[in-house]
Amino acid sequence: MDPSAQLDLVDTPDKRAELIRRFAGTYATSADSGERLLELRADGTFHYQEFGTGITRTHNRTDVYAFAYRHGTPTLLIRANGLGLIEIRDDKNLICRMTVFTRLP
Repeated sequence: MDPSAQLDLVDTPDKRAELIRRFAGTYATSADSGERLLELRADGTFHYQEFGTGITRTHNRTDVYAFAYRHGTPTLLIRANGLGLIEIRDDKNLICRMTVFTRLP
């Protein structure tokens, strides 16, 4: 079953604008889990980057994101094309691809 089928997208412009103001910003992982960067932009797009080491290639992805609730719950998520679901832990921490991202100041 498609996991996104169990989501209720945030579809009101006011609520979307509030969530973008609250969560737009740059998030990064700790060096322990590999260096990665996730930027949630105010225009509804994201930029994701995994930094390679040595001769390893750096991976970049840019696409759109949307806020959603897990169906029937107050659990807020971000659905990002190409990255899947991003869990919002709190105002400063996200979980993307089983890794914690912390908001940069």
